[in-house]
This record gives sequence, C-alpha cells and structure tokens, in this order.
Amino acid sequence: MKTFAFRGRSLTKRFSVMGILNVTPDSFSDGGLYLAPEKAVAHGLAMARQGADVIDVGACSTRPGSEPVSPETELDRLSSVLPALARAGLTVSVDTYRPAVAEAALRMGAQIINDVSGVFSPEMAAVVRAFDAGWVVMHTGGCSAAQTRPYPHGVTADVNAFFDDMLRQAEAAGVARQHLCLDPGFGFGKTARDNIDLLRDFGEIIRPDVFVMAALSRKRFLGAMIGEGDRDNATAVADAAAFLRGADLVRVHDVTRAVQTVKILEEVG
Repeated sequence: MKTFAFRGRSLTKRFSVMGILNVTPDSFSDGGLYLAPEKAVAHGLAMARQGADVIDVGACSTRPGSEPVSPETELDRLSSVLPALARAGLTVSVDTYRPAVAEAALRMGAQIINDVSGVFSPEMAAVVRAFDAGWVVMHTGGCSAAQTRPYPHGVTADVNAFFDDMLRQAEAAGVARQHLCLDPGFGFGKTARDNIDLLRDFGEIIRPDVFVMAALSRKRFLGAMIGEGDRDNATAVADAAAFLRGADLVRVHDVTRAVQTVKILEEVG
C-alpha cells in the first residue's frame, strides 16, 4: 500500500481528496471569496466536514497573468488562517514555492508543502527534511500558467523524466519517497492538447511507491473540452478518469463532488 507521510501523519487511502482554500484576492475561480480570515477558516472546516483529507491553503496566486505578492504579504495571509486550522486538527498543506514561507508555515502547524516552482530546491528539501514534512513537487516545463512550450518527445515523456529527476535529487538530499507526492502540473506550461494527452496517459506516470496527484479542478482546458459549461461537473469526470488510471490524490475546489466521485469509485473500482 502506498503512503504519503508528513509529520507523524499519513495518507494511505486509494482515493484521497485535497480541498483548495485560496486566501487571495486574485486566484482564478475563487479569488477574494475567502480573503477574510473568518471566512477562510470556516470554509476550511466545512471542506473537512465534507470529507477532504487535506486542506491546501494558498496565499500567493499562480493564475495566468498574476503578479507574485511579497513573502511578507504571503505570510501575513497565512498567519491569519493556518493556526486556527491546525488547532482544529486538520491536515494542512501550504501552496508555496518559497522555502522561508514554507518553514514559517510548518512552524504554524502545516504538515505538507505544495511546491509549484517546477524545479528542485535544495533549500526547500532542507526545510521538508527538518520538519519531516510532506512535499508535493510539480512539473511546469519551466513555465508559468500563462506560458506553453513544445515537448519534442511528448508531454508524458517530459513529465516522467522530471519525476525521475526530482525523485533522484530528493533522495540524495535525504527526503524519503514516502514524504513525496508527484504532480504532473495540469495547466502549467502545457497547451490544451498537452493536458488532454497527459490525462489520457495518466497511467504512464504512476509510480508504485510514490503518491501522484491530479490537480485538474476547473482548469481552462476542461472548459475548452465541454464548451465552457459547468467546470465542476467536468472536473468530477476528469478526476474519475485520473483515479481510474492510478491517481492517489485529487486537488479540488468542490470537495462534495469529489467525495461523491470517490464513493462511487470505492464501490465499483
């Protein structure tokens, strides 16, 4: 059985759900909805009640065209929300690529760092190792969410090569595989066709001993596929496709739909 371990806790479920909590004014889809600390904490607790296994708190938007905030602003937003979620006993991830912010967040009670940098950071590895934390590492192709690049050998091959390299460097830095979760980075550095190909080939990026996450929620390519209809419905279908191809964890805005998807898959999968 695969395990994603972090600070004395772990995920071992076949189908796990991470709920998104953006405490930003400009995140795509839900920017500004939970900027007020009391609303953010209430939403995090609600997602946990709905069945989220992890609450992923983001305080610096990575949507296309967004400008990064200062580390001080990112930390200020986190400090108004994270401690309350930790005191409530929730498993909390922090969506950040800054090692100093990651360290502060772990001191505030987070257990996982969701790192969207797309590169190996010895500094982040040292933070993760020091706190025995979990580390989600994401493929970006060296691009932001607003950029794309060609993949001469195909996007799936590029993601696999990145995963192999990240696993090698993390282990060399003393971070064990059970503390890692791999994210192929839907929507980052990829065209709509790349994203579709990657979801189709998801089974080819699965590792037998490392968690793999699908972060598909409300992504633009899903809207393009369905003609800009209800992206939450499209997300649930895409999540099911990822789970059936071996994904261990999905990252979603709509936790209730994801949990309903999981319940059906547990019965029939």
